[in-house]
Amino acid sequence: MNRRTFLEAASGFFGGLVGAEAIERATPFGLQRLVDEGRDLLSKQRSRLSELTVLIERAKPYLAEPQPPGEARRVEDRTFDIDVSFEAADPISGIAEANLSLEGVYPPHIPSEAIPQEPDRTVALSSVETHDGWQRYSHRFSELKGGKEYRLTLAVKNSEEKVNTAQMKVPYVREFPNLARKASIILNAHYMPFFEPGTWSADWDRENGTPILGQYESGDEFVTARHIDWASGFGIKSFSLNSAGPLDHSDARIRRIISHPLIGDMNFFIIVDTFSYLGTEGPWNIDDPAIRERLLEVTRYEVENFVSHPNYLRLQGRCPIYYWSSISWIGDVASLTKEFREIANESGVELLVVGDPVHFYQPKIERMKPFDAITQWANYHADPKQLKNLDKKIDTYYDKWSKMAKNANVAFIPSALPGFRKPSQLDKFAVLPRSIASFTSQLEIAARYLDPDLKLLFLTSFNDWTEDTQLEPSGEDGFAYLDLVKQFVESF
Repeated sequence: MNRRTFLEAASGFFGGLVGAEAIERATPFGLQRLVDEGRDLLSKQRSRLSELTVLIERAKPYLAEPQPPGEARRVEDRTFDIDVSFEAADPISGIAEANLSLEGVYPPHIPSEAIPQEPDRTVALSSVETHDGWQRYSHRFSELKGGKEYRLTLAVKNSEEKVNTAQMKVPYVREFPNLARKASIILNAHYMPFFEPGTWSADWDRENGTPILGQYESGDEFVTARHIDWASGFGIKSFSLNSAGPLDHSDARIRRIISHPLIGDMNFFIIVDTFSYLGTEGPWNIDDPAIRERLLEVTRYEVENFVSHPNYLRLQGRCPIYYWSSISWIGDVASLTKEFREIANESGVELLVVGDPVHFYQPKIERMKPFDAITQWANYHADPKQLKNLDKKIDTYYDKWSKMAKNANVAFIPSALPGFRKPSQLDKFAVLPRSIASFTSQLEIAARYLDPDLKLLFLTSFNDWTEDTQLEPSGEDGFAYLDLVKQFVESF
């Protein structure tokens, strides 16, 4: 074979391995070395090809990045059905089987009775579409019970029995449609964010009932989801969050609550806990520069950190802050509340200053005027004599207070509570036994005295287990009190 014929043959055989130009430039003395290098390269390529073949034979089917499930049926923030779709491919062996599973997620720290139970579901799927070698699968899961998160598991198997899986989390699905969305009045429930495991026994005992969520931590993501679901599902539109300022242990929990994914389903506003913030029992002389500055300081903090939140409650364009125990303020209250409003105005906010200068006595109208709205924290008195014929007394006082408030150009906010018992101070506070009948009566009385503009009613409380005023579901009462709230809302 002459040189030219050999080069042509070598180019055809080794060209893809060492390059035709390298062969063309080779001298007769380097041809043998070139042939040896080509054989070596070919041997390596055959080895790699063999390895690749083995890998292909062992390979699992390929799953494309699954898309989040879609809401197929949603009513008043409640998702009932979800659509799930995904794509898989196996160009070598082909897809032999595809399965999709849905299972509820049950947090281990939450009692099972607090979460709707439902069986896991697994369905075998057939491809609904094929494109460019991809198989597309789709399924609708209907009638989810909700009240929890869910986990989706995708599994595809090829003809070689190789399986590939992927999982997706379905965010918390509400158990109840959001009744508060369509309510014609605003029910606000006072909310205590100070609970944590191991400390409940300091101010609570089992005679005050047992939450079906157990002795939970306020701000826990799942607990917050259940509270928002229950409250708004039974007609409560807003939580008033009890705050004692930035140094209080509840502050971090409040921040977790208002950053929860479900907070968009309801509103909130801040209660300034005067007693806890000042750290002393009243009365408080607000003309004392130190006390006055502290109240201005906490107002500035609440305005700058919470009032600008998109779900902060707004009443005719004004943002409420309720100053609890302002009944014990003495001094120039009018100039103090004026400064509160000025602080809010600096942040572009119009404040609605709510106070509680009324209790079971005839207040002076001058005590009402510094506020934009007045209320009573609880329809309760520590003196057991004052608790006799309670519903009749509430009606009488509300009639007087609402008329006085109107004359003072101040809004009146009525309230209702199911009972009262303070285990840590039974020697100071009389027990008002919990009563479905009394709570119903108080709601009916409150309805007669709703401010026509605000249409706001306070519920004391959603979860103050330390005073036995809670509406939150318990092992003893179940949903009885929330059911009453729902019936009340639906009657408007």
